[in-house]
Amino acid sequence: MIRDFPSTGFNIATPSVFAHQELRQVLAAYSEGVLKKNWRDYAIASEDNQTVFCVIERGQGRPAAVLYSISKTKAKKSGDAYYYRVFDGERQIARTESFMEALNIFRHAGTPGTKKLKVVK
Repeated sequence: MIRDFPSTGFNIATPSVFAHQELRQVLAAYSEGVLKKNWRDYAIASEDNQTVFCVIERGQGRPAAVLYSISKTKAKKSGDAYYYRVFDGERQIARTESFMEALNIFRHAGTPGTKKLKVVK
């Protein structure tokens, strides 16, 4: 859901599903990736029940590909339950109910010398 601010022309996107502290930790992991793995840019997409933080590769000034991403999704049938997923490109490499587990997998995504994780369904 996007609402327009008529006086400024700016739009407000749906609020993040990530809690404030979770988003801070994801940004800290991204900062580490910038320093160690040459990650250069990110994007955040949010809907009513899901937020995705993506490390993106830019091509000629615009997003070209999603390298890695971490998402938080509200479970449909369970009131306050959430689950987290981590992707390497379009391939899901983890799904868990533990934020810290997902964050650690995201933090190590793309680390040189780290063996590829097997796909988790």
